[in-house]
Amino acid sequence: MTKVKVEKSYSYTAVNHEIYRNKTIPVHAMALHSFMYHLPPNWEYSIAGLSKCLLHGKDFIRTCLNVLEEEGYLIRHQTSFGKNKYLIFPESIHKKQLTSSEIDHLMSKDAEIIMVEPSFNHPVLFSK
Repeated sequence: MTKVKVEKSYSYTAVNHEIYRNKTIPVHAMALHSFMYHLPPNWEYSIAGLSKCLLHGKDFIRTCLNVLEEEGYLIRHQTSFGKNKYLIFPESIHKKQLTSSEIDHLMSKDAEIIMVEPSFNHPVLFSK
């Protein structure tokens, strides 16, 4: 019998399982959410960049982003120069009922994202 050696590493991302229980989200949109969520908080998302990282077409990425936005796992905000700014959430914001002023604050350049140790009981992304 062959033994498989597993190298232990701590480079992992703790993800809320809510998205995986949502039956209206296709698996490719779940995978995109997980990929985006694992990136550093100062990462600047773009459809072209995600397409290049994931080796899928721009239309495929755009479709996944639209699904995530409709389900409340992503907020897309268009800046004054026509670029989109994305904010990804570990759980659907439809349940949280964020106000537009809270969303504007999270999208602003003044918002500071704080990284904390992963917790399996609570989301890991906080805004100051």
